[in-house]
Amino acid sequence: MNNADNDGVGQDLPPWMELGRSELLLRSEVAFWRGLVASCSETVAPESFERMQQALALAESRLLQLYTANGDGLRSSSGPARASEADSASIN
Repeated sequence: MNNADNDGVGQDLPPWMELGRSELLLRSEVAFWRGLVASCSETVAPESFERMQQALALAESRLLQLYTANGDGLRSSSGPARASEADSASIN
């Protein structure tokens, strides 16, 4: 069904916009896992908590890889867009 309101949906984004969207999604994923790990540390089974920590580490790693692959070119004027040293330390 063609709908004039949906024109453009599904079209490819310019590379710079796709990169920003990827960064936003990964930063949201990191924030989600950090919040979950912080709020559930004493209320879940140790195996589940370990899996949450692994998921957080994976999300942080993917975010750092995005920054590395793009030469840290995602830094914005509205605030730091790159992973902090604390992010790097939590991965190792």
